[in-house]
Parts: sequence; structure tokens; C-alpha cells
Amino acid sequence: MLGLCETGSYVAGMKPALLDPEHLRAFARRDWARVDHHKRQHWAKLYKVKGAQRTIALAHALYEHARSLNPSIAHAGRDEDFAHHVRLKKLMDAAAHAFTVR
Repeated sequence: MLGLCETGSYVAGMKPALLDPEHLRAFARRDWARVDHHKRQHWAKLYKVKGAQRTIALAHALYEHARSLNPSIAHAGRDEDFAHHVRLKKLMDAAAHAFTVR
């Protein structure tokens, strides 16, 4: 379901009455550097604890969810591109490990 927000753009799953202008202003005024810091901490911890495969699986799931909401998101060549990124990430992990074990 798409709802039209006050700016005239559509927001998935939202009804116009749910978009409180003060909430939007508060969101815009957030301490974005702090948000970025916490996101980086979260993903670094997840990577350290669960490994690259978990973060890759989450990225893939997020992409598939976005496609379910908007099927026009490009798909041609994405699987091949994704596989290339996974191979590259594994090589980078192996190289990083080689330098840390010395």
C-alpha cells in the first residue's frame, strides 16, 4: 500500500495521516554522525561475530525485500555481480588474514 505524504511523494505502507510534520523535522535534525557511528559499530560487531556470510545474506535479503516492494529494481546481471563481490570479499578476507597471522 502506498500513501501520499505531505510533500506529494509516496511512501510504502504509510498513510498521509501517519506522517506528522514534527516527527519528520525531528528525524531530519538527528545527530547523523552519531547514527553513522552506531551503524558502523553494529555491522563491525556482526561481521566479527557472525562472519562475512551473514552480512552478505542480510544484504541479499534486503535487496529481495526491496524488489518485492518495487519489482522495477534492476535485476539483469545482478546475480553475476553479486557473485563477483562475494569472491572479491573472500579474497580480501584471505589477504587480511595473511597479514594478521604474521
